[in-house]
Amino acid sequence: INMQFYTQYFLIVAAIWGVVAMTLLLTAWGCAHQRYCEWHRRLMLFLTIGAWLFIIGYMKFRYYVPDSATPVIPRHLILWFAIHGTMGMLLLISVTLVVWSRVSQGRWFCNLHQHLNRRHILYGRILVVLWTLTHIVGIVNYWLLS
Repeated sequence: INMQFYTQYFLIVAAIWGVVAMTLLLTAWGCAHQRYCEWHRRLMLFLTIGAWLFIIGYMKFRYYVPDSATPVIPRHLILWFAIHGTMGMLLLISVTLVVWSRVSQGRWFCNLHQHLNRRHILYGRILVVLWTLTHIVGIVNYWLLS
């Protein structure tokens, strides 16, 4: 099995996911802005689940597939990739909490749920900008590793 092929294939899939997810994220923001709440909810659920599946797939491929050829990151870009990965995880956890607070309807951790729902629009505006930038950086990372 040529693991270099699979590594390149995974990078392409990651870049495609980045473009699709960024497009859907901006569509979800547009739906929220236009008060299409049900479409916004569906898109955000899809994006959150999709992002977690991507991260799990990435971690599994990178660390648990024997002989996987991980991309060689040039020394001068290590900090860039570390910041991208850290921001991506912090954003995904934040988005998950905001989406979960809407979906759970206050059945768990009432104070956190109430806080997140009262400030849903504010957090949403911040997170959509940061998550979009994270997707753009992910696409740039593809080009840097190609």
